[in-house]
Amino acid sequence: MDFLFVGYNDFHSILKQMTKMNSKASVLWVFGVVAILLSSCGSRSFRIRETYDAAVSARRVELNLSHLGRSTNNFGLYTLNQNIIKEIKEGGETVITVYDLLKIDSEGFDIEKKVFIIVGENESHSMELLTFEKQFDRYVASTSEEIMRADSSNVSVVTQISETKQRTARFKYVLSADILSKIKNSNQISLQYYAGPDLISVQLKGRSLRKLKELIDRN
Repeated sequence: MDFLFVGYNDFHSILKQMTKMNSKASVLWVFGVVAILLSSCGSRSFRIRETYDAAVSARRVELNLSHLGRSTNNFGLYTLNQNIIKEIKEGGETVITVYDLLKIDSEGFDIEKKVFIIVGENESHSMELLTFEKQFDRYVASTSEEIMRADSSNVSVVTQISETKQRTARFKYVLSADILSKIKNSNQISLQYYAGPDLISVQLKGRSLRKLKELIDRN
C-alpha cells in the first residue's frame, strides 16, 4: 500500500471543523473530506520545482511531500509536511537539506528532538539536527443557538464548547553522501519520530521514493 498524501493545512482545517460538530457527525464529515482530498491532491505533492538563487549562485531543486497517518500507539493522527531542497553551487558543490514540519493531534507527550532514517528493514541512521523547534497550540470552538425570551426577543446562548490540542515540531537536517547512496539503492525507506512512548513511522515507497531518487539524481 503506497502512503497517503494530504496537505497538513487541509487536515488542520478538518480538525477545527470537528470541534464544531457532534461526535457522530464529525466522524462522517471527516471521512468524506479526507476521501475528497486524497483523490484530488496526490500529483501536487510529487511536483519537483527548479529555480535559481542569485544570492548564493546556486540552482535549487525542490520536492514537497505531505503525509497523513496514525501513530503506532493510536494517540492521534499526524501530518508530516516535507520540503526537500537540493542546492547545486556553480563550483559543483551539492547539498540536500530536509525541512520537516510534523503535527500531532494528541493529548500525549511533546515531540522529541530526534529523527531516524531507516534503510530497508532495520538499518537505522540518526540525523544530526541543524534546527529543532516545537510549539503547542490550543483551539477552542463554541456552538450556539437562538433562544426566544419571554418578551419574544431572541438571545444567542452557547450550548457547547469544544477544544482541540495540537503539538508541532520543525526539524532541519542535511542528507549525507552515505545516506543518499543508500536511499538510491533501496526500495524501502522510513522516517521515524518519537513523542514519549508514541512512535511515528512514515514510510516512503512507490511514487514518493521514486521522486526522491529523481531529485537526488538531478544535476
